[in-house]
Amino acid sequence: MPDHRQPAPRPTPSLRQARLIGRLRATLFELQCDADPDPVAIDRLMRRLARVRGHGSRSFLRA
Repeated sequence: MPDHRQPAPRPTPSLRQARLIGRLRATLFELQCDADPDPVAIDRLMRRLARVRGHGSRSFLRA
C-alpha cells in the first residue's frame, strides 16, 4: 500500500503579514472590478501577493 503523505503546511502568517495580504487582496479586487482594468497593475499586484504569501513571517517586508 503506498504511503500517502500530506503536503507540508505553509507557516502561519504573522498578524502583520495577514493584514498586508488582506489589503493586497482588497486592492486586487478593486482593480479587477474597475470599469477599465489595468492588466499591468493587476499582474504586478498578483506577483507581489504571491511573493508575500511565499515568504516566511520575518521576511515578508522585502516583498
